[in-house]
Amino acid sequence: MVIERDPELVEQLINEGVLVIPGDATDEKTISAAGVERARAVITALPEDADNVFIAITAKDLCPGVRIIARAHRTESAYRLKRAGADAVISPAAIAGNRMALAALKPASVAFIQTLIERRNLSLVLEEIVVSPGSTLAGKPIRESRLREDFNTQVLAIDREGEIIQGPSPDELILAGDTLVVFGPGNRLADLEVKAQRAAPGRAGWRS
Repeated sequence: MVIERDPELVEQLINEGVLVIPGDATDEKTISAAGVERARAVITALPEDADNVFIAITAKDLCPGVRIIARAHRTESAYRLKRAGADAVISPAAIAGNRMALAALKPASVAFIQTLIERRNLSLVLEEIVVSPGSTLAGKPIRESRLREDFNTQVLAIDREGEIIQGPSPDELILAGDTLVVFGPGNRLADLEVKAQRAAPGRAGWRS
């Protein structure tokens, strides 16, 4: 769902099949009409940082559990957006500068990551897999999970209640509630997601 006040852009988005609410995103009534109370995430990317701060505050007031991703045009605005409730702050200028430097120093690595992001028909993809309570993966160390053997998938990181475990060791236990950041064949990751949600025999579990 997009909130947009430019009539021409609204018409263009509608023609592309995008759900749009014409209006001002800094208006609380408009944000509420977009269904923010039921939203999982809000992306605010207005030209003015002050407007993004206001939207972050309003969205958190209406839905305290919503995840907010905000754009910061000035690096000094990142702190204010975090204080306003933004869970992630993206600065295009900072990202562009870092990427230009990496492209000069590590061109092959940058080209590989860019290919993963921009090309949707690749066989290898990055994905996030949530481990459900009672999953057959829960309680197992990575070395016994058979992620590599059965799914040709590598665990790059684990998000555990906001703590990021980078490059987890083979002895790292996979716990219920973990989000596994994995890299592998796209056609196998769907099967892996089912495994991450499937309960072991005799254990309570659930599937989303």
